[in-house]
Amino acid sequence: MKYSLMTISMLFEMLGGLKKGIPIKKVKQKYRSMLRQTAELGIPAVEVTTLELKLFGMDFVKTALKENHLEPACLIHLAQYAAVDFGMSREIASKAIGHVQDAIELGTSNVMLALMAQPE
Repeated sequence: MKYSLMTISMLFEMLGGLKKGIPIKKVKQKYRSMLRQTAELGIPAVEVTTLELKLFGMDFVKTALKENHLEPACLIHLAQYAAVDFGMSREIASKAIGHVQDAIELGTSNVMLALMAQPE
């Protein structure tokens, strides 16, 4: 059996820190610390989000995983897939499918499409 840790709730906390003015350098340190703690718990893999790739960059995320001997279990892309406007849904799905290449570059063959909160 394979298992991994979904770190998205911790990532949202880091994003909140950025909004409060915490420098990106400090947020990156916290990210590395999160990965180190995950590895120390004996968890072999983490779920990586496209938000992480956008925020930190592919090279940084790959290096941080490697430094901590962690595998990327999958790449998660969050979007509003259930949007009422079908044209908008098609565009959102097309963009999500485009992240398959990012997953391959990251080193995983798994992509998870996760539903974000829907607009009212």
